[in-house]
Formats: sequence, C-alpha cells, structure tokens
Amino acid sequence: MRCETSALRWRTLSKRLFAAILLGTFSLLISGGCTSVNYLNRNDVRRNRLAAALSPMKMAEPAVSERTLNVLTRYDLKERFDQNRSDCLNQLRNVIAEYPDAELVYALVELSYVQGKKNQAEGDFKGALNQFGI
Repeated sequence: MRCETSALRWRTLSKRLFAAILLGTFSLLISGGCTSVNYLNRNDVRRNRLAAALSPMKMAEPAVSERTLNVLTRYDLKERFDQNRSDCLNQLRNVIAEYPDAELVYALVELSYVQGKKNQAEGDFKGALNQFGI
C-alpha cells in the first residue's frame, strides 16, 4: 500500500513538473526574440560624425576639442600649435611614432581635419586633401 501511494505521488508530481516545463518553454518561445522585423534602417542622409562633434557649420573654422587641447598641453605642443599648425602636426606624428597611443592618434586626426577644413575654406584644395588623407 505504501509503495502504491509513493508511486502515485511520483506520477502526479512528474506530470505537474512536465506540465510546468512545457508551459515555461512555450511561453519563452512565444515571448522571446526580436519584437521588430526591421534589423537595419535605411539612412538617406550621410552624416560626418566628426563634423557634428566639431560643429563646422556654426563657425567659419571648426574648433579643436578640449580633449585634443589637453593632449597638446600634455606633450608641450600647445604653443607650437598656436604658432604653426603644420609644424605641430609633424611634431605630433613624430611623437606618435615614438609613443603609439590612441589619444595621440585621435588628436592628430582631429587637428588634421580642422587644418583640412581651414585649407578648404582658403581654396587650397590640394592641402585640404593632404590633411584629410591622414
């Protein structure tokens, strides 16, 4: 009698456990996954992320970010930048060759972009392309 009762309890418990697992799996299948079928959105407008950060449309010449100015100050290139930008870019390239660091590369790219925009505004398209090609 005792054996029959435990077998009956086991069957009932296993049926309930199976039903709970089945219900949980079914609910995961229904609710899981992406809620939209659009994985990619078409963007008709080409955006220049660096131009947005430096906001060249608001000023005649885009300004250099504080991050880049801090890098120039750290490597004692701020005064050289104020006096002669192309000389500062060459010196910054030399520093990058000696100490390859992401902050230095970012500063070089930003300064080259700003110098290229300045050259483009002055009508020096060859110099602008040279700066944009870094």
